[in-house]
Amino acid sequence: MSNLCTTDVVPQPERLNYWRELVSETYVGLQVEKRESANFFGEINMDSVGQLDFSEIRASGQHVIRTSRAIRQSTMDYFIIIAQLEGTGLITQDAKETKLQVGDWSLIDTTRPYEFTFEGAFKHQVLSVPRSAMPQLIGQAKYLTARNLRRLLLLGPIVSDYLLSLSGLIHKTTVDSRVLLAESLLNLLCATVYDAFPNAKADSNSFTIQQERIKAFVMRCISEYREVSQKHLNLRQDLANECLHRRRGIQNY
Repeated sequence: MSNLCTTDVVPQPERLNYWRELVSETYVGLQVEKRESANFFGEINMDSVGQLDFSEIRASGQHVIRTSRAIRQSTMDYFIIIAQLEGTGLITQDAKETKLQVGDWSLIDTTRPYEFTFEGAFKHQVLSVPRSAMPQLIGQAKYLTARNLRRLLLLGPIVSDYLLSLSGLIHKTTVDSRVLLAESLLNLLCATVYDAFPNAKADSNSFTIQQERIKAFVMRCISEYREVSQKHLNLRQDLANECLHRRRGIQNY
């Protein structure tokens, strides 16, 4: 059964903060800033089927950021597939960015920082896939994140058509039908990755999975070290400036 959450349940001044809490609880820890001065709105229609989480988001323009700090505080380990249904969006990850128009889809890895930018109202479909459910993507994801996969991959248009066809329907079908549809979509995604990377191995023995998690952990530690180091340098600079200021005060006296 689908679960519809909307900002309509709170007064307009409270909607942005309510939306921030809603998207972080539904997906992963995110920072959200609105892009439009007009009244803000947002809604999420979500349904969990087996290992997959299907959802549709309709909302005002906004800027969404997944920071290194949020990643360090999270245990979420998902691939997220975004299919644009209405409006346009800009996705950034791994020093790449792509613009999504209606029918386009892309991939995001929640273990690394990313950004979404929607200048105006939009609607898109979100598919959350545990990393363990798509071992074919492990090691290949970095080549696919923040890319327009409908145009990049040979089977990309087929995935796009499938995702668009599911829009609005997945929440209305029977439980058994949803399970079969989810399995079919997962198989299609696996076939798409196999076609793009013929040597990709669907080996979930978890050495590779653990290796990728270790890499992500190391990158988070490096990011944290840089953040702490910068704060340390800033503190040292502040102390040096204060000492210099006091010394000049003594000399003037």
